[in-house]
Amino acid sequence: MRVEIFYTDGGTSSKRVVFTSRWSADVFIKPGIGSAETTDRQRRITVCNRRLSESWKKRPIYTNYTNNGHSVFVQTKNKKSRLISGGILGDRIYSFQQIHWHWGSNNNGSEHTVNGKRYSMEQHFVFYNTESENPVEDKHGIVVIALFYTRSKISNSQLEPVLNSGALGEPGETIKKEGGLSLYSFLPHIGGKGKFWSYKGSLTTPPCSENVLWIIFPTPRPVSSIQLKRFTTLKNFQGDFVKRNVRPTQPLNRRKVELLKFG
Repeated sequence: MRVEIFYTDGGTSSKRVVFTSRWSADVFIKPGIGSAETTDRQRRITVCNRRLSESWKKRPIYTNYTNNGHSVFVQTKNKKSRLISGGILGDRIYSFQQIHWHWGSNNNGSEHTVNGKRYSMEQHFVFYNTESENPVEDKHGIVVIALFYTRSKISNSQLEPVLNSGALGEPGETIKKEGGLSLYSFLPHIGGKGKFWSYKGSLTTPPCSENVLWIIFPTPRPVSSIQLKRFTTLKNFQGDFVKRNVRPTQPLNRRKVELLKFG
């Protein structure tokens, strides 16, 4: 089933956004009828201070790339934690944990859809609440930032370290590379200006924790057909190629979705 969200962009036209939320029952239900409530107000997502902001731009000490049998899973080791706070996050501080990607066949690889359309691929940045002893279960435990990718004739150089890491073949092995991915190169939005959608949902992979604040940037990044095909060379623990790792969309159940500005 599909989550269909209608909102106005300040004019007379209306738009529809469809979100993936979870495998099982929905929570965070907000009473209301008709289309989902939306707002369009100033909300700034920031790193925690200027010193940390500069540290976001630095390459990590090393990067671990892992094929977990479902996706390629990336973690970085940095001198300072990559933190986000402010805006819709309030005073809570969240620390970066990992990146992974979702893809599919026939250019339908995103877990969220916009106006009924899936993008070619979707990237998730997972953050945990620094004050939480059990982020997977705590109410405000997890934030996930999502980016879309659309198929292009131009390759995306930011994805090459992942594709060349050697982690896309057999599952289970972690490959350590010196330096590696700069999170800032993927997320220049942090501390900048723009718009995003946000809603309360869950992780889309096990354990499907229902305590996730989703932040979704609407502007897609490019990814070439060759790069998309290389992602599908990842193997699961049954020895099969992972051609598709996206989940079906779920009912909104009157949950609130916000269209927000920041910066």
